[in-house]
Amino acid sequence: MESPFTPPSHPRVQDSPYCGRRGGQSRPLPLSVSSFQPYRVPLLPDDHVAEDQTPLHSHSISFEGPPTELNRSYQSLLQLWISKMAEISQVESDDGISWYVEQSGSGPHIVLIPSGEGDCHSFRALANLLSPAFTVTTFDMPGFSRTIAPASALEALAPAKGADQIIALLNKLDIPEATFYGSSSGGLFALALLQRYEERVERILIHEVPMHVIGGLRDWVDLPPSEDSKLIAHCKGVFANVMNEDAVAWESLGPDYHQRLEKNFVTWVKTYMPVVDDAKWDKEELKAKKDRINWTLGGLMPLGIFYENIIVATEAGIAIKVLNCKHFPYVSIPGALAEYIRECCK
Repeated sequence: MESPFTPPSHPRVQDSPYCGRRGGQSRPLPLSVSSFQPYRVPLLPDDHVAEDQTPLHSHSISFEGPPTELNRSYQSLLQLWISKMAEISQVESDDGISWYVEQSGSGPHIVLIPSGEGDCHSFRALANLLSPAFTVTTFDMPGFSRTIAPASALEALAPAKGADQIIALLNKLDIPEATFYGSSSGGLFALALLQRYEERVERILIHEVPMHVIGGLRDWVDLPPSEDSKLIAHCKGVFANVMNEDAVAWESLGPDYHQRLEKNFVTWVKTYMPVVDDAKWDKEELKAKKDRINWTLGGLMPLGIFYENIIVATEAGIAIKVLNCKHFPYVSIPGALAEYIRECCK
């Protein structure tokens, strides 16, 4: 029979600046186990570096427990630790959307806008790294995962409408001004926020913004529900193998996340993907606001997919920063991305 487990000394994050609002704190780790062996589980993958340049795998939790339990729950331990410092709430905006919101940290506001998969859980490592310097807000997009939206919220969706929805949420959260980060369609919404609500935007950081619908995906928009299983299988392959260079990091987001994505893929293809057609690319406006736009591409992404980003950014006088990643740097290289964001916001 399993017995409650409390380690001889509580799990401690040793000198890590990325473990909550007030640095490393000693907290009990609630596990039930029946046998014990020494283990040290790193809070973050080996390639993440703390502000003191110490690899974060040396900032770890020390405890005893059975290998099978620990191997299975590595990511759940990380998610548990992050959930201890993130404030999770359900916020209803005046447009009838009930938003799933996560907030952490303190300092200037930064808002992380999810990309096409619509689920903010993929930001969990990045939010943890930014929270010592920023008040980090992120959320599931309307109609995705844990954010409940009326049908009208997804009708005739465009970047401008998405920006209006996000501002309605920020009004409820009393966030008057923020920096906005978004990859892919998240970048489209960030750009629309700068265009429509300039007084609310400190700056935007965008990564690989779509300017056309990729390949034959447009043909999937009008598929009947009977074809949803094929659509989901196709999207799983695209997101895992085309958009990500680190399969382990992608899969380690956990089974709950990937289960939510199955429904999200359908919503993405049929309601969010067409917003690309309504994006506003006024080059003179971009030139006028270029000092508030930071733009990145993934050096490991096939160049042809987002080549138009280079053309538009160059014509607007915006320098492109190339990151060592593909489409989701906050999944595969959150440490490097966090450092880039901090530099941009100085």
